[in-house]
Amino acid sequence: MLEWLFGRPRFRVYEDSFARTRRAMLLGLKDAIATRMEQDQNVLLVTHFADPFAELQDSLSESSIEYTIGPSRISPHDVLPLFQGSEQLVLCLADQLRNDEVKPEPAPPGSKTTCVVVTERHPNGRSDDALESFCRSMPGHVEFGYFMSFEDVTVGSFLNEAALQILDLFGLGENELVTSNMISRRLKFALRRNARTVHSDQPADSAKEWIELNVPPEPVDE
Repeated sequence: MLEWLFGRPRFRVYEDSFARTRRAMLLGLKDAIATRMEQDQNVLLVTHFADPFAELQDSLSESSIEYTIGPSRISPHDVLPLFQGSEQLVLCLADQLRNDEVKPEPAPPGSKTTCVVVTERHPNGRSDDALESFCRSMPGHVEFGYFMSFEDVTVGSFLNEAALQILDLFGLGENELVTSNMISRRLKFALRRNARTVHSDQPADSAKEWIELNVPPEPVDE
């Protein structure tokens, strides 16, 4: 009803998707990408670190889904031109996305919706906030969300056992995906709280390495 009254929202955040394992997440991700492309949407596939970036390349290479890798520096207004001709899937690192903080402009007539799929949370919640801010500055209609695994160190390290047990309540199978607003809220809160304790941002190839380099160890009770 609201969409009929006010038109389709320019920016929409869709629900996080969680899987038990990284393998199951990648399988579900490829199905979701194929569905988006069948719906004539462009897909910008984003990861924070080099190791999962290489993992995504290997996973996509095993399928029939064609993709290109984005240039070293991408501003919000550079995104739509990435999808030329038959190109519908672009893979990039979050560090390649540089927000010039301009107000979003209307996309050219006939432009497709851009679906931004992020395949991991950053241990520093501020990095995820910056990524969402970039996507809000993109022209045209944009959909934004995360695909994650409970094997991801960022998910497993910052959620307690009670939150993880929700999977069993949902009866989640080994190769299935689930959405849970409660888990998403808890994870986002934990990452933002953790960001207050981080005083460095040394580069790393994975979330695990980033935590080892930048997150102070908890004090040990004597």
